[in-house]
Amino acid sequence: MDEKDRKKAEEEALKKEIWDRFIQSLKDNGIDKAARLAEVMDSPHATANNYFGGRLPTLDKFSLMVPVLEKSNIRWILTGNGNKRRDINTGNIKLSAFDQNEILSYINDNKELFKSNPLTKNLFDAMFLEERFKELEEQKRAIKEIYEKRYGSID
Repeated sequence: MDEKDRKKAEEEALKKEIWDRFIQSLKDNGIDKAARLAEVMDSPHATANNYFGGRLPTLDKFSLMVPVLEKSNIRWILTGNGNKRRDINTGNIKLSAFDQNEILSYINDNKELFKSNPLTKNLFDAMFLEERFKELEEQKRAIKEIYEKRYGSID
């Protein structure tokens, strides 16, 4: 197997892993058929059927599914890391700032992998992560500056 075939096989394996976690999460949330997904998402049956047939949703479609996946840990679906189920006791589907930064840091640490993979390249590009990372760095600098003014150096 040459390098190109090996990379293609790795990409397909990654897509399959994410898709498997995505479908399992749908089932964990009581959505075990395309018709049910189409109903709760108010989307065409053909679209939902594509997802159950092996196609992953685009980032914008996936983000619309977050409320439907209320019992699932979105990080686990996308990366396989963390707990499979979201902590139901939080009562809040929104990610905390800490969780958002943790996910963005994970993506930033692995950005070459995300950029080189056709599946995640589209997600990466769509999210404008480069700009977001710059904003986060500016926020970190501002927070550090405020902290140091109040409490002294943190280094």
